[in-house]
Amino acid sequence: MKSSEFILGETAYKNAKKSLQSLIKQYNNQPETINTPPPPPADDDDDDDETSTPIPTNNQGMAIHLVISIKIPLSRKKDYIPRIIPISYKLDDVTNKSILLITKDPSTPYRSKLMIKDSPTEDLFLDIISFKKLKSMINKTSTSSTNNKGKKQNLIKIFKNYDIIVCDHRIMKFLPNVLGELFYYKNKKLPFLIQMAKPILLETSKLKVQLKAKSNNNNNNNQQGPSILDGLTISKENKIKDERCDPKYINLQIKSIVKNTNYLPSNVINKGDCISLKIGYINWSIDKLLININDIIDYLINKEYFSTIGGGGEGIIKDLNNLGNIHVKTNQSISLPIIDNNGMPKGNNDGEEEEDSDFDF
Repeated sequence: MKSSEFILGETAYKNAKKSLQSLIKQYNNQPETINTPPPPPADDDDDDDETSTPIPTNNQGMAIHLVISIKIPLSRKKDYIPRIIPISYKLDDVTNKSILLITKDPSTPYRSKLMIKDSPTEDLFLDIISFKKLKSMINKTSTSSTNNKGKKQNLIKIFKNYDIIVCDHRIMKFLPNVLGELFYYKNKKLPFLIQMAKPILLETSKLKVQLKAKSNNNNNNNQQGPSILDGLTISKENKIKDERCDPKYINLQIKSIVKNTNYLPSNVINKGDCISLKIGYINWSIDKLLININDIIDYLINKEYFSTIGGGGEGIIKDLNNLGNIHVKTNQSISLPIIDNNGMPKGNNDGEEEEDSDFDF
């Protein structure tokens, strides 16, 4: 991309280009052992071979992250919902991922629709379980282990068996207390929220009127064709019960999660008011990485996205002036600057490019 197209400005563009070049140079000059991703969390017992198994290597190489410090709080309360940011150059494909779906109880109606032959989600999930089943799996203990130790071992097993965990949005709020710090501390493996069917943008009172009319038509044998209301009913307590499951809509959400980048706006987990986002991999071209950086910044400040998940623009930076320092790094490197010194691009004031530098490590 051209430096004039870079939202953060031409000096920041030059810094980003140099920093990315330095990361790639450092990576290529390191022994092969540095290319191995870190192992997953291990149990306290050193003799537990299962917990020392390394995470499979991504065939695209080590990931590169964009780290952004911010000047405003991004959330007013604890927030455990990852925000998805669309990027031009996609990070991965669903065929490379083992995915667990956690549904509301029971899971059977959802499983039957999602795994039926020729469904868009037929082979998408490694497992589909209910929230009740998840708790049962975690709390199950053997006769040879204490309750706490057995619970931790079960959590580690779930952590290692799945690359991605997604859940019905209605149970998302319960997962932090069930999965605990193994999944949530330092964003190790945060579950993603999905809708089981496309939301109906209609006031509750009007929706109830339509559902009652539909029910009356069915009772009078005046049934009509498929409707967006199929799967919606009114309970005895006069509440709307949603049992819809749309494989096509779910498939689109999962693809978006896997292919794009994400971040968590809560400073409860991201201490120091920083957010970190994967922008690509070490063997990608610098131009692709720069374009993805631009996509991320545009998303975070663009008013078009203020009404995205989270509501009221929460999690969105909204203005370039709310950005602090911006760096790029890998898990094996120091942070290298794009913007430094309290938001001021690092470089010559006259815009002239400095002597060729590799930002010595």
